[in-house]
Amino acid sequence: MSVLPSVMTVDSSAESREILQALLEYQGINTVEAADIQQAVQLLDSEKADVVIVDFDTIELKEKDNLVPLWHKSALSDTPIVILGTNRPSIPAELVCDFVRKPYHYQQLLHKILEHLGRTSQARISPPSDDRWEAFDTAIPRKAA
Repeated sequence: MSVLPSVMTVDSSAESREILQALLEYQGINTVEAADIQQAVQLLDSEKADVVIVDFDTIELKEKDNLVPLWHKSALSDTPIVILGTNRPSIPAELVCDFVRKPYHYQQLLHKILEHLGRTSQARISPPSDDRWEAFDTAIPRKAA
């Protein structure tokens, strides 16, 4: 029996966390959610994460000081951090494994996550039938038939 990979999402927006959670679970990936950096640091004591996704734009200025303990915990467990943001933050390169510029398409973010998980197969972007996908459906443009 194989253990499913796990991704922690750190974002103050519950809706953004929910959309990403649904997308990742559809890929067969467990998720752990944190509304802020402090919660993420606490959760990493008890929850395993193979990748941590941090929405840098939603972090309050006072929270940015808590990034250092998050990076220390992720470094100890060899867990890559992917930063999402409109501008690349002035953070030492050795502390961030990847950066995804906003606005982004969920397929682009999913590809980065799968790369860090060591998966080479194509991601399935078509969602299952579920009420959580309403926001997802409007966020991802569909190809014309």
